[in-house]
Amino acid sequence: MARKPRLCVQCGKLIGLEDECPYCGANNGNPILRLKRALAPGEDSWSLTAIFVGVNVFLFLLSCVDGLQMGGGGMEIARPSGELVFRLGIQDNDAIRAGQWWRIITAIFLHLGVIHLLFNCYVLWITGRYVEEEFGGRLMFFIYMVSGILGFVASYYANIGGGGASGAISGLMGAILVRRWLLDGNFHHPMARYALILTMISVVFSLMPGINYMAHLVGFLSGAGVSAFLSKVKLKRPAALALFLASVALAIVTVVALGSMLLSLTRGGPHDFMQTTKCWDEVGAVLNKTQRGRVVPKKQMDSAESCLADAPDLEDTPNDARAEGVRGLEIMTSAQKRHDGPGVREGFEILGKAWKSYRAWFEDALPRYNPGYLRAH
Repeated sequence: MARKPRLCVQCGKLIGLEDECPYCGANNGNPILRLKRALAPGEDSWSLTAIFVGVNVFLFLLSCVDGLQMGGGGMEIARPSGELVFRLGIQDNDAIRAGQWWRIITAIFLHLGVIHLLFNCYVLWITGRYVEEEFGGRLMFFIYMVSGILGFVASYYANIGGGGASGAISGLMGAILVRRWLLDGNFHHPMARYALILTMISVVFSLMPGINYMAHLVGFLSGAGVSAFLSKVKLKRPAALALFLASVALAIVTVVALGSMLLSLTRGGPHDFMQTTKCWDEVGAVLNKTQRGRVVPKKQMDSAESCLADAPDLEDTPNDARAEGVRGLEIMTSAQKRHDGPGVREGFEILGKAWKSYRAWFEDALPRYNPGYLRAH
């Protein structure tokens, strides 16, 4: 396979195919200098990798707003709040089955421990910049996201949850190894050796309990497959246009998924869901007593009204039901105080409709909020 002209790693001048630079005398065939070149591509190719690393770090810090939970094992020795990670979009299969498809994508950017984050960002910083140099930023994005998404799709069908960039990064390593093998016929290139070592480490980690081996495996195969296609197939204009449009579509879907993540932060989480449901249980007790013709103690009425009024925001349907429930309780309390039977019935009807509205929404929303996630984490 023909070698490509290159720049001297020492002085940056074009030296063509020779190892020894005619300008500064540096031996560019030296493995150490070659590795330095592989890990330090031009500044114009760093931007996308830096963005990915920045998003990973930002979302991890955001997930730690409620503090770190210490004492986990392995990569999760210090993990963020289960509540916030869930709301930000960790892969939770119950929530995905309930329609939150975007978790397949947002899970790529969420990490479950400090060591998990640091290790992935370190490997991403090295492999991502190299893949950018080889394929360009747009195709690096395509390889990274396709590998990460397919890794979590496979995890979903294997009923494995979690998060992290490991699947996407495994795709980058697969892309590097296939690329170097197709160009060089061996793994002598320093970056190929580096990717090979990381792949073996990844295989060892995948055998440990709690590691998403499916995301690693499918991510690696996806990146390797895309790399083989891009390296071996000479794309004609229609195919190149199709690949460009696919990259744009993938970018749009990623932005929509991140937007859904932000929207989920305004709708409460599992803890809010449980707290609101507890208030409606109090409302149910009031309705039950009233329906049996018994006078509800004022203290019980006030407790239900106060709990419901202070319930956290969720979605439009439960929020509207909450407002109507508070109104019904106020009417019932006032009418009961005046011994106004018709007024009590009016408030009872309003409260009953609000309770039914919430219960109907509850059955549909339970998988999306999945309070069982908090008990498991």
